[in-house]
Amino acid sequence: EPKAKGHTTPMSWIHKFGSLSNEEFSALSNCSRPGTRIIDQGLYEHRVSFNFFYHPKKSKDDTFRQWYIGNYLPESDQMIDNRNTTSLFSDGSHKTTREGKKTTIQSGAAWAIVQGNGDRDPTIVDQGSLQCGETTAFDAEMHGLSRGISKVTHYAIERAEWFKENEPIYYEHESYEGNICIFVDNEAAAKAIVQGGHGPSSLFCVKAYEGLTSYLDLHIKHRVHICWVPSHIDKLKKRRTSFPASYATKF
Repeated sequence: EPKAKGHTTPMSWIHKFGSLSNEEFSALSNCSRPGTRIIDQGLYEHRVSFNFFYHPKKSKDDTFRQWYIGNYLPESDQMIDNRNTTSLFSDGSHKTTREGKKTTIQSGAAWAIVQGNGDRDPTIVDQGSLQCGETTAFDAEMHGLSRGISKVTHYAIERAEWFKENEPIYYEHESYEGNICIFVDNEAAAKAIVQGGHGPSSLFCVKAYEGLTSYLDLHIKHRVHICWVPSHIDKLKKRRTSFPASYATKF
């Protein structure tokens, strides 16, 4: 009797059924239902923003470079350096290797959490990576984002609690504003993580929703900024884009 192929074994069908069940269930979560998503609700919709998504196309001319140096870097630096800001840099990686008839897929994700210090350089407070198995690049991005968001909300809430205890007057003043900035080079993943929906990565949206809403609910002036970050432009030798690329390779 011939051996069964890996994708036709009874266990593979059980796994597939379980995965589909999870995907269908997660789509019923508030994070995925139109009208209750984090970007739809009146309580949050003006406190979640998308930054740097409208930009010149990368091309051989200097248009993108000029925008990157003249607009992106100064604005992103100001966001990251703010002492009220905790930033997440996340990236996913996907590699396919073929040896004869055998195809091997490897994917991984990584993140770094950075807290602003005002006039001083920001501090990296957490970093990590994980292997995502045989999955797509998009799913790896979503996995890294989900894990990173769980981390960044923890540190952002700690920072807010520090202000509440040590600078209570400022914490209650109208000038106070807490921020989480999420930097990712995959625009589709950046939007999907807060928009929810169907698919194999929808469970990551549920976890992200739980983490981000816990931060937004802590203070009316807490905000979340989803930021696109250019990838593969290390030749410009600017530090901001080196975070995702460098940490994403450590798995």
